[in-house]
Amino acid sequence: CDADGRVYVTDTGGGMAPGWVHVFDGDGVFLQRWSMAGSEELIYPEDAAVSPDGHLYVVEEGSRIHKFTLAGAHVLSFGSCCTGAPARLRSPMGIDVDENGLVYVADAGNGRIAVFDGEGAYVRSWTGAATQEGLLHQPMAVACDDRGTIFVVDLETTLQTTRLNAYTPTG
Repeated sequence: CDADGRVYVTDTGGGMAPGWVHVFDGDGVFLQRWSMAGSEELIYPEDAAVSPDGHLYVVEEGSRIHKFTLAGAHVLSFGSCCTGAPARLRSPMGIDVDENGLVYVADAGNGRIAVFDGEGAYVRSWTGAATQEGLLHQPMAVACDDRGTIFVVDLETTLQTTRLNAYTPTG
């Protein structure tokens, strides 16, 4: 939700391009939708997060992050389409923005959380705790609370388990 109570929902388009961002008011009334990131269509938008400075970040499964104004104007894109390692993403699935404007990405294909600043510059990443039990396998979602805790939903396909881990902002 944004400061005005609007809700932003991603829609992968049912496997057909384009994907969409739908905007609803706090009562669930449809307001608008968009499917373009600059001159390109959104491809499998998986998640969205509103930043404290009033921007919307959308993560595409196709390894890109897009930053929009809350009215839907495209600001910038980053991820593997635009940057080299270590900023390269592989199947990112979740996104959130902390109170300082840092963008946390659940980078499932790389088994890590990648962190970027609000302009898309790579800051750091982590793969979990030092023990085997704490390592991330396929992080699918990430959420930041107002106390600085980063929550990660991790899928472990070998054991067919899902777990919720809590981290400090540095992992």
